[in-house]
Amino acid sequence: MSFIHLIFPLLLATAQAQTSPVSQPAVRSTAPAPGTYAYGMEQRRAGDHAGAKKTFMQLFLKDPSSGGALEGLSLTSLAMGQQEEALVYLEQWNSQSPGNPYILKLLLRAQNSLRDGEGALLTCRALAALDPRDCAVRYRAESLAERVDPGVFPRARTSRTLSIEGLETSSPQRILYEGHSAAARFRHRLGAGLDLIGGAEIREEAQRNDGRGFTYYDILEQTYSAGLARRYGRGSGWEAEYGRSFLSDIEGDGVGTREVNRLRLHGYTRLRGTALRLWVDSRPRYLRVSGGTSYFRLLREESARAEAEGGSGGISWLARVGVTDTSDGTTVPAYSLRGGLESGPWYFNSSYSHVQQEFYSGSADGRLRYVNYDRVGLGLRRQEAERYRAGVSGAGTFYSDANSLGELDAELTGWLPRNREFSGTYRFSFRDFGRSESGYDTVDEKGHWLGAYWRRCRGHNWSAMAGYEHGFITDTRMSYDAGIYLAELDWYAGPSGSVRLQARRKTTTGRGNSFSAGLQARISFK
Repeated sequence: MSFIHLIFPLLLATAQAQTSPVSQPAVRSTAPAPGTYAYGMEQRRAGDHAGAKKTFMQLFLKDPSSGGALEGLSLTSLAMGQQEEALVYLEQWNSQSPGNPYILKLLLRAQNSLRDGEGALLTCRALAALDPRDCAVRYRAESLAERVDPGVFPRARTSRTLSIEGLETSSPQRILYEGHSAAARFRHRLGAGLDLIGGAEIREEAQRNDGRGFTYYDILEQTYSAGLARRYGRGSGWEAEYGRSFLSDIEGDGVGTREVNRLRLHGYTRLRGTALRLWVDSRPRYLRVSGGTSYFRLLREESARAEAEGGSGGISWLARVGVTDTSDGTTVPAYSLRGGLESGPWYFNSSYSHVQQEFYSGSADGRLRYVNYDRVGLGLRRQEAERYRAGVSGAGTFYSDANSLGELDAELTGWLPRNREFSGTYRFSFRDFGRSESGYDTVDEKGHWLGAYWRRCRGHNWSAMAGYEHGFITDTRMSYDAGIYLAELDWYAGPSGSVRLQARRKTTTGRGNSFSAGLQARISFK
């Protein structure tokens, strides 16, 4: 398509213009003397990380407690992808100068790269204690706590969506989707590096015709599981969990009464600076069907996925590959590659993926229907924390049925200079399909969105957010307005526990509405 051919060169030209070095005359009265801290930093800024590391190592051998030498060795090791070595220097530097946010952020960077969950959790909590306004660090700490802290982690969610479907026909339908769930995970320390894990969940999913007053399906699922998690030092370990699901129909003709086994295996390690991860899953798969005597089919899905992630010197990459097999005889592969380049406030990313677009429903005999597609994307972003963020991205998708999709997205966000609790944003989105298809979503769309937000994270024990977004949307069927209301409330009790409440409501003029609310909590045993 002409759109795809136009947007990709534009994005590439912009990225090259912003990331290419610009020669400027530099006048220096005195050059730093070789073998000094200033000389090593000059080498590092020039991109000579190996040379800079030799300079800092000489300083370190002269004085092993030198903060400048430890800083230089930490920065150059991180830039060269030598995370394990960087962590040694950073831990020594942190022990000499505890409570320094600059050191702690570098330490967290190394711990995240090494998947040192326990170390990263302690570092996040230290940073949150130093700056209670840093919501991002708090959120990161809560995410890590569920992965490594002994405790109980309850959660609940409810959602309701009223969708106006079949607008292209003479008799549109009001379709109601409802979902409710309550669950709790647990982690209990059995010994050094060995945990008992598991949980329980009750979930209800329903689809109804609101205009004609009947139910397509209303299914209840109860799941119980338990397993073991083992860690071997930093960045290596495995998890194994077995569970069983009990399914039944509350109303309508869905799955009947069934019992289904679940299995989850996960392993991870590091090899020469590259993080390697593997998942193997076996679980039930729910498939909506059309044209038969039932609206729903229950299949078994078995999958294997692998990831490799690495990077250095501002360059990052992530490769994924997987295969999924379902009991209807369908086997599909998926793979992707994503790369990023960070240079100061600029960030450029590119991606490629090969996956499947499923149809709205399966065939009458209970088989998956899908189309393969390849997607290529490019993006460019510039930001300064709590000042502004600007970005543009584009993507081209090419389907195996000869269809195509061009996408363009742009965003501009700014914070009030004298009160960083308030921010505003503008977003633009554009989708252009090659042709319309009935089996999956191929609606062309253009949208302009304006948003205003308030976020407070100034107390040691709580934070809150409220926001409103208004959209002006035009698609191939109609033009309409949309409003989104957002709210969050978080309460922290330090290492002992936390509670988060979230709510979202969306309204439109003629396209339906939705509401969802969720709760997440943590009760730690320490």
